[in-house]
Amino acid sequence: MPSVEIPKREWQSFLDSFSQMHENWLVGIEVEGTGIDDDRQVLLDAGTFHGVSVADDRDDNLIVVGAGTRPDKHLIHSVAGTERIIVERDERGADRALRIEASDGTNTIVTFERTLPPEMLNGV
Repeated sequence: MPSVEIPKREWQSFLDSFSQMHENWLVGIEVEGTGIDDDRQVLLDAGTFHGVSVADDRDDNLIVVGAGTRPDKHLIHSVAGTERIIVERDERGADRALRIEASDGTNTIVTFERTLPPEMLNGV
């Protein structure tokens, strides 16, 4: 699967656009490199993607991912010390996953259950 690393100077604008484009898509969220449960921790098996953003202007290395399974049940996952943000795409160019790599060696992975090629996203 092809992947694209997002330059740090573009994180804020990319994540805003990415969140708008994929809002309410079905996702799974897991963290690799935790040393727990076979080195992988599933945070959300299947839920609705709410968005991902740079947490605040003073700390552009803090990334926050939001998703949920119901309107009253949300997951907010923070990634401190973010070093890289990578979009993994399928052979059609559709976004398949977002990987957030942290300085502590963990990787937060937001995986989309279904993908659409860019031309089918209604200009979003």
